[in-house]
Parts: sequence; structure tokens; C-alpha cells
Amino acid sequence: MKLSQDSILQLDLLIQTSLTAGIKKLVIESGKIRGIDEKQSVVIISTDNVPDFGGKQIGINRLDALAARLNLVKNQGAVNIEATEASNKTDISLLDLSSGKTKAQFRCASVEAVKGVPKNIADTLVWEIKISNKELPVIAQAIAAMGAEGVTVASKDGKTVSVELVDGNKDIFTTDLTEAPAWIGAGTAQSSFCKKYPAKIFVSLLKEALKTTDVLSLQLGEGGIFSFKVNGFDFYVLPVTN
Repeated sequence: MKLSQDSILQLDLLIQTSLTAGIKKLVIESGKIRGIDEKQSVVIISTDNVPDFGGKQIGINRLDALAARLNLVKNQGAVNIEATEASNKTDISLLDLSSGKTKAQFRCASVEAVKGVPKNIADTLVWEIKISNKELPVIAQAIAAMGAEGVTVASKDGKTVSVELVDGNKDIFTTDLTEAPAWIGAGTAQSSFCKKYPAKIFVSLLKEALKTTDVLSLQLGEGGIFSFKVNGFDFYVLPVTN
């Protein structure tokens, strides 16, 4: 089966965006994308911009290898992709990538072999937080300056959002976001929240998302999971416990 050019573009964008989040394994089903990084800190579960494999599903365990081969072929010109159906008639077993005289193959995994990828994220969204492309560079520079592995997003009063970094010597950097958080949950608004996230991956995703907008809206769940769109895909960043 030959993929349409739209599906090839969607697949390429999905691969590049997922790698930004450190995700190297994906499941693409009819109408749904699922993936998770090795540290289980970032998840993609999206029903938008799903590449069409003719109703078949595909499992990918080596997303970085597929990206390298796709980029190699892309450098030669327009890309064509042929998808070969597996013997079980539900999975795709092989992708043939080509451009002119240049060809590369990628052997896919069965969906059953791609372990640990969640089917859903269960967290009730209660806060909306906005960050601008003028605020993020300060946070990114602070991560490098502080050498911090985690970034804490907090509000003591439900009116101001602060971003905090702590280095190995317990030195603290903090900055407040311009916009106040908005309560989007049911019932009375909570008075505060405080959650910590993996700094580099979180900021890398925010950077990618802010390439196409001046202000990014993030939804925060009761359990601390951040949800936001990156290049049209739904990503979830999970809080860390230490």
C-alpha cells in the first residue's frame, strides 16, 4: 500500500515532534496515536493528524532509526513510502522509503510487541496556564545556568503562577508568569498547586509548541499532568515525585 503525501507529511511531523519529547516508541492505530518515552515522563495520545495506513495499525520501537532513514531519503527529494501488510492482516510489517534511486527499509514491530504504551490518560483538567514565547527563553536559560533537572510550576494563591528551579546546592531561581491561571474545573477553585516536571524535556516541548504561536495554553490536571498541543498532536507531561 502506498501512503498518500498527506500521510507521509503527517508521519514525518509526528516522528520529529515525538523525538523532541524523547519518545522512541509509538503505536499508530486507525484514528489514534500513542507513545511514551523510556522514563515514562512524556506521553502522546492524539486523535488529530493521524497518518493513514489504510486502516492497518503499526508499531514502532526504534523511532530514532526510522527518523534517520527518513531524513536520509528526504535529502534526495520527494519521499514515497510503501507499507507492507503483516501476515496477521492487521499490522504493518515493513516500510519501504524511496526517493528516485535512493531506497531504505524499516522493519516495524507488531503492536503487541510495543510494551508499556498507555491507551488513555486519566486526569481531570482543572487549571489553564499560559506561557508566552517571551517568557520561555528566560526559563530555558535558567535551566542551563542552574543545572537543574526538574522545574517546579506552582501557585500559592491561585492568582499567580511561579516557575522554580533548584540546583544541587539548594540555590533557587524563580520567576512569575505574566498571566494568572484560570480555573477550568468543576466546583470551587482550588487555592493552590505545586508540581515538579523533568526540566529539559518539558522545556523542549514548550519550545517546539511556541514556534507556531506567541502564547501557549497548557491544561493542568488534578493529578498534576500537563496537557498541551505540539504541532497539532496532544502531549502529556507527567510530574516527577522527587
